[in-house]
Amino acid sequence: MVLLKEIRVVNSTKEKAFNFIAQFANASKWDPGVVSSVQDTPGEVAVGTKYSLVTTFKGKESQMTYYVTEYLPNQKVVLNGRSDIVSAHDIIEFADTAVEGETKITYTADIRLKGIAWLATPFVYFELKKLGKDALDGMSSAFERKEHEK
Repeated sequence: MVLLKEIRVVNSTKEKAFNFIAQFANASKWDPGVVSSVQDTPGEVAVGTKYSLVTTFKGKESQMTYYVTEYLPNQKVVLNGRSDIVSAHDIIEFADTAVEGETKITYTADIRLKGIAWLATPFVYFELKKLGKDALDGMSSAFERKEHEK
């Protein structure tokens, strides 16, 4: 198991930040580990919304499926993801800061390698931690580029 927890403060209202990040089809706009992300379930984001992602790790692409398991507008979105060799439980929380127009985003991810792959966890632990940090750095950069307003 690899537990990642990163906090970023972004220049965006909480509503805009939430709408951009909770719409996981936007993941490829901010996470360098996501090649593509598509919402498979029609309609607005809600509990049960399904996403198909193509991710990359150590130069290898793989398919992941994510489902929204908790959805509290402008506050929190929880997603569970699965591939052949990994499962992920992502909790993304949004909070106002003391500065108007800024939002604190807390991203917690529990990543577990499945099957025999779990034996490799100690060997890829720091790379997985870096993957999480890179994702949050990418999120911050996306807000600086105003991706959430496009």
